[in-house]
Amino acid sequence: MKTLGKTGVKTVKVIHFVFIFMWLGGGIALLLGLFLSHPANIHEYFMKYRILMILENYLVIPGAIGNLMLGFVYGFFTKWGFFKHTWLTLKWILTVLVILFGIFFLGPWLTTILGILKPHDPSVLTNEILLANIKLSKLGSLQVAILLFMVYLSVFKPFKKRKNRK
Repeated sequence: MKTLGKTGVKTVKVIHFVFIFMWLGGGIALLLGLFLSHPANIHEYFMKYRILMILENYLVIPGAIGNLMLGFVYGFFTKWGFFKHTWLTLKWILTVLVILFGIFFLGPWLTTILGILKPHDPSVLTNEILLANIKLSKLGSLQVAILLFMVYLSVFKPFKKRKNRK
């Protein structure tokens, strides 16, 4: 298969960085909102989680999908391949796991929170499902930690090249 030239690889790398900033930056912004924002009333709670949903929909999700797609470009059209290096294989596994965790857990928890919150009904703040989902959504910190570890893998490329791979 034909590989990208130097300019093509550099272009893909720049686009990859943009998607990394979106995914990781959006994740960090979500965590800051979750842990540092302390709403005083139902309106503030609703706005907090509405803003977090916007960050999720416009930064985190496009960043994750963009990185996954660019991973395929790297795998098919550069010398890196998919599983040539142990650190790269680990990045693939973590990328898929983090995206699946977001799809099946973090996203639904955030959607449930927003579905329960009613801006004109302060009684929902005692809803057990709401409170449980608010606690669970803080597991997003694990996702951000994994993303930071993936940046480490990309920069330092630990582990030796896998044997019997071309």
